[in-house]
Amino acid sequence: DKDLVFDALTKEDLPLAEELVKQPKPNEEAYLLRISSLVSRLKEAPDPKFPGQRPVEAIQAFKKVPFVVIQFKLQAGAAIPFHDHREYIGILSAVAGEARVKSYDVQGDDPRPPKGKTFQIRETGDRLLTPGRLSYLSRRQDNIHDVRAGKEGARLLDFFTFFKEDGTSVYLNVEERAKDAEKRIYEASWK
Repeated sequence: DKDLVFDALTKEDLPLAEELVKQPKPNEEAYLLRISSLVSRLKEAPDPKFPGQRPVEAIQAFKKVPFVVIQFKLQAGAAIPFHDHREYIGILSAVAGEARVKSYDVQGDDPRPPKGKTFQIRETGDRLLTPGRLSYLSRRQDNIHDVRAGKEGARLLDFFTFFKEDGTSVYLNVEERAKDAEKRIYEASWK
């Protein structure tokens, strides 16, 4: 496996993303594993000039729907708090620094409980991303996550594949204390 430059990675991924979203029953996990292998070969990320000094800055690095790449810069201790990913999937990769990514699944049969209702989420992963390490989510697995930069801050690349152009994220309120600590289940509601 040779290292990939960013342009080669996007050129290789785009047709895979286009094929995935056409499928009546897409195998998201197989696709994510394949793309993870490409992302893990990325030699270096684009070096953007972020516009300001907010705790979390974002710049679009590539966009040709259904494939979009966003680069984030998080200052020390900054967070992209609990949010879901509606109609899109992704791979998050650390470029510099470190970030803790905690992943969750909605409990029950409805992955989108109604707004205004409390529901339960279960922690499914707790991963420290450092350069070269990845985290991924599908529409049914690990779809909710909380991303927090370490004491040095973090620069991250998010590789998204959209099943619908209007895919979006909704943020959640999550109780700090687990409802069931052993099973890592928390009470949550949509913001």
